Amino acid sequence: VAVLEGQLKDARQRQHEAERRVLQLIQQRVGHKDPLVREVEREMKQARESASRRGTFGADVLFQQYQRLRKWVGSALDLYKPELLELLFPLFAHTFLLMMGRTATGSSYSIRVNAARQFFDRFRSDFEGIRPVEVVELAAVSSPDAAKRSPLVQRLRSRQYDVAVSQYAYELFLGFLHRYRLDAMLDLTMERLSVREVTVAPSRLGALTRASGGVATADDADAAA
Repeated sequence: VAVLEGQLKDARQRQHEAERRVLQLIQQRVGHKDPLVREVEREMKQARESASRRGTFGADVLFQQYQRLRKWVGSALDLYKPELLELLFPLFAHTFLLMMGRTATGSSYSIRVNAARQFFDRFRSDFEGIRPVEVVELAAVSSPDAAKRSPLVQRLRSRQYDVAVSQYAYELFLGFLHRYRLDAMLDLTMERLSVREVTVAPSRLGALTRASGGVATADDADAAA
């Protein structure tokens, strides 16, 4: 119990730090006293309180919100689409794992697994070109027990996923999540992603993150520019 409480505390601290960074980005663009800043602060507070009350998101909500986000990424300008796909991949992986669940028990077990597999099969092609190894590893996760045996899943669950993107692309991504109140995807972004804003050609950012196995540093990115 003590270990679980410590993990939850760490996750909340990471989320609050990420939210603080979001506000900094907005303040840099529109000014500290702008009504937009106050509105985002209010929405973040409400989202935290709502998440505390509701616990976890259901599979239907996860699927619908991911699908909406994925549709927007697919319609983005080609200049930023590679970066947005790099942000989208860890959300795809975590959405799949959340839908799968952690236990192979309960009357809804087979329903959960089937829904998770259908989700994975529907959207896996988006990432087979940029994350082929990870997609193959996730494809082998056929049950919660298989997830426990997967090194990739253990890495995803035990630490944040590092992504190197430009500040503008990240702002676009967060702005869409806030605008359409995709709370499930926003929670995953805040808790599970460690976004490193770098200055480098957008076409090279995806390759930078992939080459580092999801752990890219700003120094590496600046050196690659």
